[in-house]
Amino acid sequence: MLNWKILLRLLVTGAFVAMFALRGAPAHAQAISVTGVEPTQLISGTGGTVSVFGQGFASGAAVRVVGFGLLATTVVSPTALTAVVPASIGPGVYGIEVIDPINGTVVAPFALIVSAPVVVTTPPPPPEPATATPQPTVIPGQPSLVVRSFVANPTVIPQGGTTTFEFELVNQGNRTAQGISLTLNPDSRFSPAGGQAGLTVPDLLPGAVVRLRLSAIAREDAPAGPNSVGITMSYRDFEGKTYTSSGSLSVQVEDVNLAARVVIAQYRVEPSPVVPGARARVVLTLQNQGNAPASAVLLRVAGEGGLLIPDSGGDSFSFGDLQPSDVVDLTFTMIVRSDARRGPQPQPVSISYVENGETQTVTTSIGIDVAPVITESPVILLDSLDTGDGLLEPGKRFTLTFTLRNVGDADAQGMLVTYGTMDVSNNPPPQSTPSGSPREPGSGSSTTSTPSTVFAPVGSGNTIFAGDLPFGEALTLTQDFVVNLNVESGIQTLPITVRYNTSEGSSGQTVLPASLVVIVPPRLQVDVAETLPETINQNEPFALGLQVTNLGRGNEIIDRAEVSVTGGEVIEGTTATVGILRPDDDATINALVVPTELGRFSVTFTLIYTDDLGAERDLQYTYGFDVVEPPPPPPEVEQLPDLGVSLTPEPEPDDLLGRLLLGFLGLGG
Repeated sequence: MLNWKILLRLLVTGAFVAMFALRGAPAHAQAISVTGVEPTQLISGTGGTVSVFGQGFASGAAVRVVGFGLLATTVVSPTALTAVVPASIGPGVYGIEVIDPINGTVVAPFALIVSAPVVVTTPPPPPEPATATPQPTVIPGQPSLVVRSFVANPTVIPQGGTTTFEFELVNQGNRTAQGISLTLNPDSRFSPAGGQAGLTVPDLLPGAVVRLRLSAIAREDAPAGPNSVGITMSYRDFEGKTYTSSGSLSVQVEDVNLAARVVIAQYRVEPSPVVPGARARVVLTLQNQGNAPASAVLLRVAGEGGLLIPDSGGDSFSFGDLQPSDVVDLTFTMIVRSDARRGPQPQPVSISYVENGETQTVTTSIGIDVAPVITESPVILLDSLDTGDGLLEPGKRFTLTFTLRNVGDADAQGMLVTYGTMDVSNNPPPQSTPSGSPREPGSGSSTTSTPSTVFAPVGSGNTIFAGDLPFGEALTLTQDFVVNLNVESGIQTLPITVRYNTSEGSSGQTVLPASLVVIVPPRLQVDVAETLPETINQNEPFALGLQVTNLGRGNEIIDRAEVSVTGGEVIEGTTATVGILRPDDDATINALVVPTELGRFSVTFTLIYTDDLGAERDLQYTYGFDVVEPPPPPPEVEQLPDLGVSLTPEPEPDDLLGRLLLGFLGLGG
């Protein structure tokens, strides 16, 4: 008799066999694999949908996030799955598994990175401009990232403990910072915590502020007391240039040994922002956060790159002894450097104290927001210019009339106008200048002018005294020039350099390029083909030829020649094509004209060519004649009666008498 347990096992086994027989087994079992995961990065608090690609996925397959749990999974096809990651997942790096009821479980070769949420604050709107006067164009610069206003939670950790920093990242540059990534400085004795190797920050506009959260673990070799946690920031600008800057956070590290920890618990700066060159009031609180007393506590507000310089109270402040948890307040006034850069700037602060007979020094910093300095200065523009009538040609004299306008917000005093460029050197010693003339840009500087090589002033030197030009007003000047003979056709530049003083004692210089068009005409020699008579007969055709020779060193293209007359008509040669004249080549233009009126008769040859700037121009050559009446015709001979005798004898080779008789009678000669 069979054991009932064995019988029950056989029945269950038979039931499973029958079930698989009804469902049918796959003809060829396919190995499960994962070849891709999209996306591989999500943000905590937002969640999202993850797509898993591979092969061998059967119905009922599920995606599991290691350390978090199974996800709601949809089998799209045997090669694709989608899984919903809830927003409750925390920051960290997670492994991904696919659990298939038929083909087993496979681990994806890709990790899912969940980043902490990034809080972005909108920068305040820019202040309204002081005046409606246009300001100079901002000089291109670069993005510049700094860290400020950080908080550590908790503020005191043991060696091996974890703290989370909340801090503000500010772009104090004048370009957008792109592709920002933050990592812990490898030289710091802290390591990333919670799988958060670094932070990826959205692009920051100039002046924008973003609040970030970063966790760090104190290593076992972290010293007790205040520890600096270095942050390396990598970013680029729109031109693709890459930049790296550093920030510093701090946290207290506990030790089993007694130690004093004197830190700046809080501070504020008044006013905020501070004004360069003005006084600033700083109120700060020192606290001994250690478990041992600190003796001879001294705070010094100084260091490399500092913004504050000592006022009457100096830059060092003594506090005596501080017991654990003691708090002391300090208020002092210092002067902001006049050349301080605008925006948030760090001010180094050092704290020193004596502990167990040894002097300890802690270097930290406070953040100071610096207001932009708007200085009033003249802005000189070339408002208009005029060279008079006609084109500018080599060797031609002309009068240049131009207007200078001051569109700045300060007067330009003692202006000197130089027709050329000015170079400033600081080598010679300073020299005294006459009253009203501009001072040199720096102590011991001198200027050297470089005149224009195309336009030379006539009747004066290349520098003239123009006087004062108040802001909002204009000044018109005139100067005679002559064009250099050795100049090519085109747009030539005449630099006009203006130097001036301001009411505050500073000097300035601006170069205004004046663009002038110079046209070099063809070098042609034009002569008549034959000697011209002084008079010509009325109503009689007259042939006139013009010979054109190219005396230049290059080819000249004469498009066509046109002939016109006054007091007559052109019978032939109204228009003629000339074409290309090579050096020393010539061409002849022929015309047949007839004067129809008595008096003065003129013939004009117009040579039409295209100049070097593509404009059609012409050269005219006119020749004049006096038109007289033609001489009267010879008298007519009376007709003799026909006597039947021919009066014209047969000509003989040597019949001289007969030819003379015929000539006398008007019948030949």
